[in-house]
Amino acid sequence: MSFAAMKARLQSNGSADYSKKVEDALGGGGYKRDERYWSLTVNASGVGQAVIRFMPEAEGEEMPIVKMLEHSFSVPNGDKKDWYIEKSRATLGEPDYATDWANEHRNSDNVTLKDLARKRSPSAKYVSNVYIVSDSGNPANEGKVMLFKYGAAIKKMLESGLKPEFEGEPVVNAFDPFAGGANFVLRAYNGDNGMRTYDKSKFESAKPLFDDDKKVEAVWLSCHSLKGEIAPEKFKDYETLKKRYIQVCKLEKQQGNGVPQTANAVQSQTTQSQAAAATLPEESSLSEYEKLLAE
Repeated sequence: MSFAAMKARLQSNGSADYSKKVEDALGGGGYKRDERYWSLTVNASGVGQAVIRFMPEAEGEEMPIVKMLEHSFSVPNGDKKDWYIEKSRATLGEPDYATDWANEHRNSDNVTLKDLARKRSPSAKYVSNVYIVSDSGNPANEGKVMLFKYGAAIKKMLESGLKPEFEGEPVVNAFDPFAGGANFVLRAYNGDNGMRTYDKSKFESAKPLFDDDKKVEAVWLSCHSLKGEIAPEKFKDYETLKKRYIQVCKLEKQQGNGVPQTANAVQSQTTQSQAAAATLPEESSLSEYEKLLAE
């Protein structure tokens, strides 16, 4: 922008425009939400409901679901908590300090270390494209294709749709936008332990997303790349994660609970990380969906 253009802009609608830009720049502490991701809106009691449709693999991709490993835990620090919330490089089949620390101590004779290893172990998360059929908590999302990250509970429901538990129950391929699939009613509430629970979620009766294939195609073409969500550049490097983990867990002030750095230990860590990482199928088929969901 030239000086003359800048001056003209400020003299016309400049103050309001500039004020908005300053608010946007300074708001939110520098964190910018990824607008591609959808999450269920819940009320003050933790109750929420929406209807979504899981979509098949995007054009040029093999699978409609990717798996990643993530750490999320807190460590007391005086009257507050320090949090470690990071993606594990074990997703890529590479060493990850936090994951390797948990693996190193999960069978420790030290009960305290063993318990910490359990609490600090990574959890599996899954990402898929979903079409938002209805979202009363945020109607602006309706009709959009967005990315949805979910955990083991919802993953198990998708698996159960493919392999019904009881004889006579219909098979539902969650990722089929045609007659073999169904809308998914996602319901959340806080359970007796205060944790978010989704066990009242369910599939509706099987039916196409739309009766018009052209509408289905338009929605499908709006799907986001899933491979991109587990691309190496989406993960922080090993040393950065290690530094953060040691800082949060205060390992520099402790003795005997760091990860050994001998050649054998590093090789062991790499093997453990590779074992923990998701191995995606090479071909796209119903049976491959089942293999991934069953991991």
